[in-house]
Order: sequence, then C-alpha cells, then structure tokens
Amino acid sequence: MARKDHVPSPPRSPQGPKQRREASTPSDVRRMRLALGAFALTGVVGAVAVVGFLVLGGGSSSGVVTAMKDAGCTLESFPAQARTHLTDENAKPKWNSFPPTSGPHLGQAAVWGAYGEPLNQVQVVHNLEHGGIAIQYGDKVPAETAAQLRSFYDESPNGLLLAPLPKLGRDIALTVWNAEPDAPGEQGKPGRGILAKCRVFDDKAFSEFLAAYQGKAPERIPLENLAPGT
Repeated sequence: MARKDHVPSPPRSPQGPKQRREASTPSDVRRMRLALGAFALTGVVGAVAVVGFLVLGGGSSSGVVTAMKDAGCTLESFPAQARTHLTDENAKPKWNSFPPTSGPHLGQAAVWGAYGEPLNQVQVVHNLEHGGIAIQYGDKVPAETAAQLRSFYDESPNGLLLAPLPKLGRDIALTVWNAEPDAPGEQGKPGRGILAKCRVFDDKAFSEFLAAYQGKAPERIPLENLAPGT
C-alpha cells in the first residue's frame, strides 16, 4: 500500500523535466478524440475496444494510434465511471478495465514517483483523476525492459507513476483518464478511460500517448505541481 504519509519521496531529477520527443500535433490529437467519440456513439455497452486500431477518414491516422500500431500495442477506450471517493483502502470496485482507467477511488492519491513494489490501484485511479498517467508492468516483463521504462520515466517524471503490477504478466500497461473539456478552463467532464497494452517498450509510442492524453483528466492539476515526491 503506497500511502502519501508512509512512502518516502522518490529522488527528483537533477536537471528537471525534459521535453518529450515526436509529440502529436493538436490536429492529430483532435482526430483521435473524434474517433474515440464515434466509438462511444455505437451504443456498445462497457469497454469499447480499438481492435486493429482506429483508422480515420481518408486513410489517415493520429500519431498515437499509428505509433501504437507500429509498436504492436493494443489501444482501448472505456466509458468513464463514477468519480466516487472511497475511505476503505482495501475496497475492490467493479472497474470496467484492468488496470482501471477511471471510477471509484481512495480519497488519498499515491505519491508521484517510480516504485519497486506494486501500488494500490484504488489510489492509482485518484492520480489519474488529477491528469496523470500510470505505467505499470507485469512480473514477466524482462529486467532490461523495466530499465528502459525507468529511463523513460526519468526523462520527464511529472504526472507519472511507474510501478510493477504482477498480474499484467508480459504486458506493459499505460492508463489515463481522458476528459478534455469543451471550453478552456472547463472541468468535470466524465470523459473516457484510455488503456494501452504493449509487450515491448517503444519510445515513440509511449511519448505519443503522453502527448495526447496527459493533463486532460476531469480534475486536472498543472503537471508542474505533480512532481515526484508530491
């Protein structure tokens, strides 16, 4: 259990966050959101899987979809669940994805940072609600890949959680609660949960995911305020 008052602060990067490479353009991100919205309107109940990835009009694809496809990853979108705050750290909500991407969560978020032990998912969802992204990996992910994930985290750690999650097996999961508002400054939109799963680390795919979704949750906090140790 990673409680804010028990977990020691992870070390801060000595040179501060760096800029991610090869980020999508705003139009790319908008096209991705429109495509996810189209899937939501199909009336499918529960998870909306992006099987084979979203191919947008005219044969073009957004940067994140193309990068994930090239990396051999899967990408899914889920209807956002209720933003209920829980008091029981052992609660087991009925989330609609694994790892969870939205929904009921503990009132206390996990301390931002990179961990060597699994995090409590009831806490992780609170971090997602604030606009962060969680990168978690299974117990069958090679140590070399875990080291690559740590290097990626160290490049720009604000608003990121990195931790093992044994049940993922060979998978690496990236989760985010995406609720881009209709107008600047507007918050509280239910949005959707986004989940990517990969078997290998791919810098471009992971960077595109962060560029498209980080900092766009229903209760967003500026990324500079989500530094490691806070």
